[in-house]
Amino acid sequence: MDMGAADRNMSVQVDGNLGIETHAGLDGSLANAEVSQFVDVASDAPLSDVPDLDVPLSNPDTISSCTGTGCPGNLDLGVPSQPVDVASVSQPDVGRQDVLPVYPDVAPDVAPACPGPGCPGDTGSGPSTCAQRTYNDTTGIFVLGSSAAGSNCGDRLLPCQTIGQGIALAKSLGRTIVYVGAGTYTESISLVPGIRIEGAWSVLGSTWSPICTSSSDSVIIQAPSSVNTTISAKNLGGSAALAFVTVKSKETSGASESLYGVFASGATTNLTLENVKISMANAGAGQDGQSGHGGLNGSSSGCSPAGSGAPGAASGTPGSNGSPTGFDGNGYTPGNGALGSDGQTGSAGPAGTAGTCVQNCGICASASASSCSSAPDSCGTGSLPGCPGGPGTGGGAGLGGGSSVAVYAWDATVKAIGGDFHAGSGGKGGVGGLGGQGGIGQAGKDGKDATACYQCSISSQWVGTSPSTQVYHCVNSAIGAGVGGAANGIGGGNGTAGGDGGSGAGGSSFAVYAGGLAKVVTSSDTVVSPGQAGAGGSSANAGSAKAIGP
Repeated sequence: MDMGAADRNMSVQVDGNLGIETHAGLDGSLANAEVSQFVDVASDAPLSDVPDLDVPLSNPDTISSCTGTGCPGNLDLGVPSQPVDVASVSQPDVGRQDVLPVYPDVAPDVAPACPGPGCPGDTGSGPSTCAQRTYNDTTGIFVLGSSAAGSNCGDRLLPCQTIGQGIALAKSLGRTIVYVGAGTYTESISLVPGIRIEGAWSVLGSTWSPICTSSSDSVIIQAPSSVNTTISAKNLGGSAALAFVTVKSKETSGASESLYGVFASGATTNLTLENVKISMANAGAGQDGQSGHGGLNGSSSGCSPAGSGAPGAASGTPGSNGSPTGFDGNGYTPGNGALGSDGQTGSAGPAGTAGTCVQNCGICASASASSCSSAPDSCGTGSLPGCPGGPGTGGGAGLGGGSSVAVYAWDATVKAIGGDFHAGSGGKGGVGGLGGQGGIGQAGKDGKDATACYQCSISSQWVGTSPSTQVYHCVNSAIGAGVGGAANGIGGGNGTAGGDGGSGAGGSSFAVYAGGLAKVVTSSDTVVSPGQAGAGGSSANAGSAKAIGP
């Protein structure tokens, strides 16, 4: 590129390395600027094969609407004598769109502002000030937030109350522009192909006048607290335009929530943003992961089978950290960390000694029994190995922070004329939770001694005469008892700790994000400013902060 006239030539970055070179007028302004060629921003070399992304680089004050007989869409139908009842509309009036000419400053199927009193095709100078911007009753629908009209609305005397209502009515009637009176509109809007939304109108009765000082500030469209996107233009199958408004996100974001001022997606979407200001709040921070649970201590009752008494083989593995790269056609997916894995159970203690036995036990059935009854051997129980400690569970994952994006484009074509796109900061990533500690192994349990072993002895004597009777006497004598085995003091091994959870990635901040096959062009007076990148939790990656990304 020839930079000899650096005060009048400039390059605008578009979608990575693709840019356009423009040449300003002799006065240094862009009022008469034109796109002269596409250049590769990285190499400064002209490109011969690029998509058609021509965008008018004009001052906002040169844009005016046309009400003359030669204006686009004018079929001399006049102003409707009665307001239109939205509920009664069943068939769209599509006849007007067939006669709309194509202007370079807006998409082909969007009714453009008319440059002069003789438009279209006028070759004279035409109006050059904001004050000459006018409305068109036959092609427009009117919206005013303070309007008391219900569904029976749409003209200047009874404007609709919401922009969404105005868009729906314009679509049903085949109108091509929605005029929006000054005020704040808390709503989330889905744009429709073939319709231009134009703010900066002062309303007094039925008189609508253009607002020419800080025009974009007079109409504020702010997302309700329940949604994260203010303006949507998805898979339009055509073109739409938004002009002279301020777009705001909701004031406070939820955990890990991403915020979008304008979301344009789909290869069939063509969107023009004309003197639009976008102001975004900060995206939501990710929550910290919960700590893992400690392992259970071994049971004091002893365990079987025996083991080595060694601790768990290894501690749990830490979870991986999140990555701040989850951008696709649905927006940004926060980079969450992963769970830490659980630790391992220790080994049971080794076996102790077995109990001893006393055998040949017997017992008297009664004191006068003439024989002994047999009895089981008296054996002490063996000892039981010590029980191992249980594993600690892994720490919970830290969640990724959300991203704040003023203009998000995926596969779509977006043309920005003037305006100011300011993104909030990306959300901070959450810190992964600590892994739980392993449980403690317990000592082995000694065996129990057995009950005493008896042997019985029988004696007899003759009692009386003629005849005499033999009387028996049975006596039990303790001869010992089995002894329980000893555990020898060796317990079960301790469990190992769970791994720490991975931390979440920080969210990003982009004034403009152009992903997929998106094509985004901005004029030289478009201000693009990101906020701060969200820090990653612990050692996780931070997000990005760029004026134009990725």
